[in-house]
Amino acid sequence: MTSLTDPLPGDTSVLAPLPFEQYALVIDARSPHEYLDDHVPGAVNLPVVDDAEFAEVGIQYKTDQHAAYLIGAQHSFRNLARHTADLISNYKPDDRFLVYCFRGGKRSAL
Repeated sequence: MTSLTDPLPGDTSVLAPLPFEQYALVIDARSPHEYLDDHVPGAVNLPVVDDAEFAEVGIQYKTDQHAAYLIGAQHSFRNLARHTADLISNYKPDDRFLVYCFRGGKRSAL
């Protein structure tokens, strides 16, 4: 059951981006080398894959895309769990986070 304050089904206003200052944390989910190359000012790097994992998935992708997806997902879920325990758990339940990556590909979908 939904409350009176819950968004209505199909209400896309909850998906609209907020001004950066309204987010408790801006997270760059890209690998460390991508973050060092450039990032949104004030963003913290909580990579879903580190540089070695990024390379491993890229190499595997050339020969077996499905296997690369599985390896990437394993690394991503493990790293997301670590980030949640290390940092994100320190925030309040109503805090909002903005998570971004470069291409909006597989990492964004996680």
